[in-house]
Amino acid sequence: MATPPEISIVIPLYMGAGTIEALCQNIRKALEKASLDPYEILLIDDRSPDASWVIASNLAKQDPSIKALRFSRNFGQHTALSAGIRLAQGKFIALMDCDGQDDPSHLPEMHAALVQKNVHLVYAIRKERQDPPLKKLKSKLIYGLISALSGSRHDHRIGTYRMFSRLVGQAFVSLPERRRFVGGMFHWMGFSAETIEIEHKVRYAGKSSYSLKKQLKLARLGILGSSTRLLSLGTLLSLAAAFASLIFGLVRVWMKWQYEIPLGYTSIIVTILLAASAILFVLGIMGEYLREVVEEVKQRPVYLVEDAVNIDPEQANGFANQEQKFHGAN
Repeated sequence: MATPPEISIVIPLYMGAGTIEALCQNIRKALEKASLDPYEILLIDDRSPDASWVIASNLAKQDPSIKALRFSRNFGQHTALSAGIRLAQGKFIALMDCDGQDDPSHLPEMHAALVQKNVHLVYAIRKERQDPPLKKLKSKLIYGLISALSGSRHDHRIGTYRMFSRLVGQAFVSLPERRRFVGGMFHWMGFSAETIEIEHKVRYAGKSSYSLKKQLKLARLGILGSSTRLLSLGTLLSLAAAFASLIFGLVRVWMKWQYEIPLGYTSIIVTILLAASAILFVLGIMGEYLREVVEEVKQRPVYLVEDAVNIDPEQANGFANQEQKFHGAN
């Protein structure tokens, strides 16, 4: 039986044609220098519109320690991470972005922290993000919103970069939801964790494809998938609107009785609009949760695979039913 990899590195690919080769090379140098081999690199192509798949598949054909997987369509970064975790065979699993800003030289440090401190999870905290000020501001606001409405704290300085034990990987894969928000799922599992500070690097090439629209979509998924706090907020808003309407109505009645001021058309319309707005807002929140329920009960696969290199075809398509399986050595 082949020796299982010491570390599996999972890298979702999207618009990474200019960065993949250099990133894989730097990962090799870091791990081999620290004698952390054998290892495997899983490149999960989220149907990137550039040449990411061509480059990733060629790298895999040249190096058996590299495995490449291509989705049938774009399923999202968090689904790609889930696919990589499911296929990982290493004793430890690391998650990285493909842009090169996550410095591979920290991999041995993260591995040492897991082994020596007897924890199951190590998060990398970026001391100084090498991103434009507007992007950093958007990220801070989005994660602040997720933290406020999901009931769990999400540090905007923590990105994809982390390493964890196989036990955490098994637990992650056992979670059956199809709408997957990796940050919220890791927070919910609650395994013992440590953090290390890292230097955030400048992108190897290109620019980020994480638009404001994608960030808001991520925030929505993080809030709805992690908590029902938004429903409670809607209830409080309804109660506040009802109370305000009652007070407003009593004040108008008192004014009519005391000063004989007519209630008037405007007062009635304002009261109706206030109450109706609160009702519609709550219905909208309920509709968003219902939408998530509909997506879950469809029981569709989390992702579909079009092509794979150095990966068993029987293992490629994942999360197709409720019986989740974690492949590789135990």
